[in-house]
Amino acid sequence: MAANRWFIDSETGVLTDVLLCPPDYYEWIPSNDIAIQTMANGGSIDRTILHSQFDELVSTLKGADVSCHFLAPHKDMPYEVYTRDSSQTTPFGTVVTSLSRSERVGEEKEIRTFYAPDEIWRTCTAGRIEGGDIHIIRPGLLAVGVSGGRTDTKGAAEFISWFEEAGWTCRMIHFPEHFLHLDVIFCMVAEIWLSLRWTCWMRLIWSGSGRRAFAFCP
Repeated sequence: MAANRWFIDSETGVLTDVLLCPPDYYEWIPSNDIAIQTMANGGSIDRTILHSQFDELVSTLKGADVSCHFLAPHKDMPYEVYTRDSSQTTPFGTVVTSLSRSERVGEEKEIRTFYAPDEIWRTCTAGRIEGGDIHIIRPGLLAVGVSGGRTDTKGAAEFISWFEEAGWTCRMIHFPEHFLHLDVIFCMVAEIWLSLRWTCWMRLIWSGSGRRAFAFCP
């Protein structure tokens, strides 16, 4: 795997490269409560605004000296833009995940087109797991969310096992399916600080007993 160029050991390190997909064919599909309600209420996508926002994102990343890489968009894969789901960068190399929804299964082919064969470290084959449920919090600490929808117990267990073999502390976090992904609930903003969807700040503590605790910090 000499050609593997991309690695990550935390969510708060320096970002140097990012994988994106232009939203040329983005459409809502009735896969979650928000999309279903939006479609039922007659919502529509403004393509001009959509592309303007994407271009602004790319410009901002490049302005911070981040190298942007792109998947080729496909008409039959409207959610290909969510590149954080279809593959996962790890400290050991790239992992091809196992997407849950039938509309997204075809994205694996594009991921394998982008990466050279020796740039792929592992492929998830047990159950389902998507990148939006994977949190490489800091070196040595991994959390994987399980809702039973996008990521199930089998998929999470397989992914966790690879990190445990390397001596990492790993936790499987169960949450209600309507949240979609664990990264919708929280994200890391510093090594021990996280931001929750309820717009409050909390400190993440993992005790020696393996129990997780969230301490409110004003």
